[in-house]
Amino acid sequence: MSKRKAFSGSPLLITHWDPDLYPNRPLPLIPELVVYILAHGEVWIKEVDLFQNSRIAAVLSDPVGFHQFSSLVATKRIKVLIPDASRDLEDPVKHPILSAANEIIRSKRPLKTRQWRMTDQHRRLCESLDAMLVANGGLRPNGVVRHRISPPANNAFAEQLVAVLTGEDKRWRERGPFKAIDGRVAMQFTKFALNHELALDFLRKNDVTPNATNGFYRSLLYQCAEVLLQNQRQKRSIKNLGQSVYAHCELQREKAVGTYYGTRVAELPPTTRLTEPEEELYRVEVVPTEKPIKVPVTPDIGDVVAAVLEECGDAIRGFWAIAGDASAPEVEFMFAWERVADAFAKHSRPYGGGLGKTERIIWDIGEYVVHGAELLDDAGRPLGATWIPDFGQSREEALVKLGIKAVASFGRPTMEYIRRGLADQKKGQVKKSLLDSATARVGKVS
Repeated sequence: MSKRKAFSGSPLLITHWDPDLYPNRPLPLIPELVVYILAHGEVWIKEVDLFQNSRIAAVLSDPVGFHQFSSLVATKRIKVLIPDASRDLEDPVKHPILSAANEIIRSKRPLKTRQWRMTDQHRRLCESLDAMLVANGGLRPNGVVRHRISPPANNAFAEQLVAVLTGEDKRWRERGPFKAIDGRVAMQFTKFALNHELALDFLRKNDVTPNATNGFYRSLLYQCAEVLLQNQRQKRSIKNLGQSVYAHCELQREKAVGTYYGTRVAELPPTTRLTEPEEELYRVEVVPTEKPIKVPVTPDIGDVVAAVLEECGDAIRGFWAIAGDASAPEVEFMFAWERVADAFAKHSRPYGGGLGKTERIIWDIGEYVVHGAELLDDAGRPLGATWIPDFGQSREEALVKLGIKAVASFGRPTMEYIRRGLADQKKGQVKKSLLDSATARVGKVS
């Protein structure tokens, strides 16, 4: 017998944007966000990933990328999580991101094994993000910022790590991210997790100052792996496990589902004995395709996403409702996703989006005139006729003049026919780009 988890009704917390987990060839940031929002309805982002992940920070520091991100945030379908209220941020109401960055510096919390330093560019980005987030409600009940759930008093990270390392089922060691963890490594890190003083003594004997002394958490795991393990594959595998345990605990606490894009983080295997020996656990998830996402992103992308969710939200919710029991959830997803793609193509304006009404009319007229002249010129050439005599002018100049001639000669019905054909072609291209951008995946958790 098998069981399947479909995660219906749960927001998506992006876990692979962590600087140490971010793929070497990441998906384009804004199109990736668009896919996640359309597939899950609500997406949560950790504030540290917006400024500590250098490649994400670079996208957001660019005015175009920042405007597109702001447009998505304005849909209220994105929430940015900041540290829990016990962390005593300076001014989370007016400066949620900058306050979180300053708290990292003040508490000397490391980024994995090194201290993080804030540059002037980081500060400017944090200030820009703060102004945008506050304008969208900030920490208010209907806003786009909220505190994380406070961690439990016990060390859930160490407990979960021990449960995985000492569990009877060792098949998880065959999975790619964890493959180099052998019995010796598992035993040593089990000892550290059960008694963090052993880890502190080990680091100090090797002239390494522990980043934290209050328990065996992810930071200490990273430090111990750096010092203890010479084999790079073993070092990376135990760090991967640490990241996966950290993500698991965070998702459990926030009651969210995570992203497992890339090769570094994976869902944890069951740590308790299954009720039946043959019982297996499967996970249903929507993932971006490995090919580059080519979803067109316009300045008003947030308006497009909001309109699509308004029109097709029921279709996606319907998919999640049945995914856990459907015989072929991949097929069910594609039915729902096609409706989303249709709506996305209908509401998108990939050419001329973001212009004012007058400017868009001028844009469209110029585009249709030029394409109409091109079409007439290309159609005439096989018959030995050309609409573009060579008078020393550029093809573009000639096309504009001849497009006007086409309107005068054939009238509005001909140009309207050309316009509709071009619009249908563009709509089909936009729809295909979104259809190809995501798929449902069913994978065994073991």
